[in-house]
Order: sequence, then C-alpha cells, then structure tokens
Amino acid sequence: MVFQDKVGLQNLYKVLAYCLDQTSCRRSLIATHFEENWKENDCAEMCDHCRKPESIRKQIDVAYYCRQLYQIMTKAVQCETRLTALKLVDAWYGKGASSLRVSNVPVPNFTRETAEAIVGYLLINGYLQKDFHFSAYSTISYLKRGPKSGLVSGDNDHKILFNYEFH
Repeated sequence: MVFQDKVGLQNLYKVLAYCLDQTSCRRSLIATHFEENWKENDCAEMCDHCRKPESIRKQIDVAYYCRQLYQIMTKAVQCETRLTALKLVDAWYGKGASSLRVSNVPVPNFTRETAEAIVGYLLINGYLQKDFHFSAYSTISYLKRGPKSGLVSGDNDHKILFNYEFH
C-alpha cells in the first residue's frame, strides 16, 4: 500500500500533480521523471498541453474555495465526523448527510470533476492533508487541514493560484 512505503505517499502526490497539471508539457514532465535532458522545443506540440492554445489556460485563485472547505471541515469536527474526500465534496455540493452542510457555503457553479481537482490541488500543496485510519480489514483515508491552513484562515489576502480549465 502507498501509505506503508516511506516515499509511497510522496510518489502518489507526484502522480496526482501530473494529472492535475494542465499547462506543463507532458513529455517534459515524463523526461524529468526519468532524468532525461529535455528542451522546451523538443516536444514540437506533440502533447495535448503544448497543442492547446494558451488563451484557454486560466490561473484561478482557489483560496476562496479552500476557506469554504475549511468551514465544512469545521462543521464536521463539531459533529464529531471524519471526512473522506468523497464526503467533503458531497457536503460542498449540498449532498450527503445534512448535518455536514454549511448554510453560508454556496453550491459551486462548476462541475464535480473541477471540485475534485481543487481538493486534489489543495492536498498536494499542503492546504489539506491525509489522516489514515487503520482497521483489521481496511485503511480509510480521511482529510483534515494541512500545515498551510493558517495561510488562508481569516480575511488575509493569501492567494492559492491553480492553473486549471474550469468546467
């Protein structure tokens, strides 16, 4: 399992970062992983990211959404409930247990896929973190606030910029 290996979780986060990255040249990322020398123009627009027009790419500040997720997580702590990524996104969309819904957190106006990408991005960047619970038959991965959570708490102007094509 990933959590048992010393670098397993770190490698899993690298795979997640690769999947969420919609701007970097895929061939360059793979070359870097295999420690190959690679120049920007070596791709010659052969990957989907290099072929995509730059006008489509947007850098979005997701700090606002991070604060919304923290409100849901705070409510879950008050209800003595642990949240998996699935439960967190469900609560964000006003689905699942009504006790986890927060009245002043609006339902996002983008797809669930985008919401899951935001949660993944916050996870790999330290705004959220995994909390593993082990039982005799399974391992459950819960989410909690990460080490960078203090940066976005309150009304400060901290930005979390995410290059992603929102749907």
